[in-house]
Amino acid sequence: IYEDKNAENQWFKTAFSQIGSVKHHIRTQTAFWLDAFGAGKKYHGGEFRLSYHHQYNASAVMTEKGAILWMQFMRDAIESKKVNLTKDPRVKPAIFVFLKVIMNKYGHDFKFKTDSITYE
Repeated sequence: IYEDKNAENQWFKTAFSQIGSVKHHIRTQTAFWLDAFGAGKKYHGGEFRLSYHHQYNASAVMTEKGAILWMQFMRDAIESKKVNLTKDPRVKPAIFVFLKVIMNKYGHDFKFKTDSITYE
C-alpha cells in the first residue's frame, strides 16, 4: 500500500498513512492475525477497538471499492515470492477463507457489497 505508485490509489494510501507508519500497521495487523488465529489476546482493545478504528479512522476505505483494493494488496502479498507460508497446501486457502469471512462481516457492518471481491 505504502509503495503503490498508482495515482488512482492515492486515496487508499492516504487513509493508511494518516493513521500510522508501515511499521505501525505491520505491528497491529500482526497482533490482529495472531489474536484471530488463537495465539491469545494480542490485539489490544479487541472488537471495540477494531470497530472504532474502522468507523472513525478508516471509514474512507470501508467501502466496496476499498475492499476490492485491499484484497488486491492481500492477494499480491500472499502470492509474493518474498512470503514463505510453508509448504502446507492448506495455509493459503485458510487465509483466503478467513479474509472472505472478515470482508463479509465488514460489508455487513459498513453497508457495502462483497460479491464483486476476488479472494483467490
